[in-house]
Parts: sequence; structure tokens; C-alpha cells
Amino acid sequence: MRYEIFFRREQLTVKVVTNDLYCGAYLLSKGGLLSEVKMNHNCGRQSCLFVFTGPQVLDLHQEFLSGTAVVNLKDFKAAMIHIKDQMFSCKRQDEKEDAHERKYSRRWG
Repeated sequence: MRYEIFFRREQLTVKVVTNDLYCGAYLLSKGGLLSEVKMNHNCGRQSCLFVFTGPQVLDLHQEFLSGTAVVNLKDFKAAMIHIKDQMFSCKRQDEKEDAHERKYSRRWG
């Protein structure tokens, strides 16, 4: 998990970056904004990174890590379905880009 804090003209933007589906679903179910989903290629392993923004994402993330998080199960389930859909969509897009690169690297390489 990673935190990024940006200052822009008297506006504070906090980003929480995680690869944990449950943490992501919790943040989403509590009002966090899923601003980006991207693939991370590290030492031959793929993982999906979820980037969340919003005024309370840092506090919500701390709640999740401390074990004091409480959820509405219906909202959490909907958030989990959404975040999984986003993850698989990102993975499919990444696979298409890899196939495209391999195709043209063989042709021109």
C-alpha cells in the first residue's frame, strides 16, 4: 500500500494505492473514488493496482488496516463486484497490448 499526497492551489489531494481487493472494496463502499486501475508488472508477476482519491480515503484506509472497519454488506458486495469488473477489464486490456507488442516486435524485430 502506498500513499501519495499532492498540494494544488490550496487543495489537498490524497491518493491511496493498494492491490488488496478487500481494502479496495471497503474504500469504494465508504465513498472513496476509484480514480485509476492499472497493471503492475514486477519480477514477472502481474498485480492490479487500485488508486483511490477522496476526502476521507486516508482515514478509511487506516480504519481498514486497524481492523475497526464496519461495512454495510450490501454496499460492500456491490463494491466488490465493481472492483473485480474493473480489475478484469484492466487485465484484458493489458493482455491485448502485450499481444499487439509481441506481434509487431516479431514482424519488425
